[in-house]
Amino acid sequence: MQRELPVQVSGPENNRGGWIIAGVLFAGVLVALAVVVFLAGRVGDTAPPEVPEFRQPANLVLPRFEVRSVDGGKAVLVADGTKGQSVDVTRELDLGAARIEVLRTTAVVPEVGQGVTVVGVWDQVHNLSIRSIVLHTTAPGDGAPVSAGGFRGHEAETDGMERPALEGRVSAAEGQTLTISGGGRDVTLTLADAGAPLYELVPGRAEDVVPGARVSLREADGAVAVLVLPPVAAP
Repeated sequence: MQRELPVQVSGPENNRGGWIIAGVLFAGVLVALAVVVFLAGRVGDTAPPEVPEFRQPANLVLPRFEVRSVDGGKAVLVADGTKGQSVDVTRELDLGAARIEVLRTTAVVPEVGQGVTVVGVWDQVHNLSIRSIVLHTTAPGDGAPVSAGGFRGHEAETDGMERPALEGRVSAAEGQTLTISGGGRDVTLTLADAGAPLYELVPGRAEDVVPGARVSLREADGAVAVLVLPPVAAP
């Protein structure tokens, strides 16, 4: 009887396992690359950070004047000059018919619940230079403090770039350090560090309108409200 010897034959069928392993590895590389590309696209599409909750309050510009003279209950006002203006623009104001409010310098530390307006100038990188701090004694309601005459406290300033940078109410006070709540955010302010004059916005009288004072007018429905910044307090 002829004996058959075992013979190992090499061929395509015997390499099938190797091809399968190579195919799995290749597919894995493709999946990894797809994940990297997807994540890179997600990073590139990431939205920028949201705007902070506390935003710079909008500014409403009211007419500004300097008091030239006062005689018999009438004041002559000189409007702030504009570019190209060659002559003074004047206006006569009946003090007896106007609601007058005045900014008075004070050293009083604000109380909890009192309205506060921080007035300043923003530069190109949104750094704030504080010019004055206004305490509202007649501000009603729970929103941004506004006087009975409709003033926020900056309207009579000489520099037209000055505007409210922070408006709110004192939620906590410890010595010269205040916590002001407004616009959905709490801000800590130390009066001594601010280095700016502190005013109270209070009801005034005709006698507060004197030559050299700065005034701003708000007119509505035939009524006139006047905000006075006395000359001794002008920057």
